[in-house]
Amino acid sequence: MDLFAWQQTFRRLDPFEDWLINLDMASDEIRAIRNQHGTKARELYQLFTEQTRSCMSQTRFGREMKRTADLSRGPFAPKICLEDGVFYPRRVQP
Repeated sequence: MDLFAWQQTFRRLDPFEDWLINLDMASDEIRAIRNQHGTKARELYQLFTEQTRSCMSQTRFGREMKRTADLSRGPFAPKICLEDGVFYPRRVQP
């Protein structure tokens, strides 16, 4: 096993990524803030702060969401901005 593969295997998730990867996409909380465009960004941030008691700013939350979407980690694809607001679409699983 090469070093990179070993590091990925034993890498510890940061608290944000751990929350995101273990988020129950079928939960009532997620269903309440999701529509045909995806999950509402502001409400997802509020859910994050409620569930984790984190004091992370909404700006940093957005950066972390972008980072995980760009790395193809977690259940969400990159955000989309529409007239109705900002949404995180569900990542299409191969």
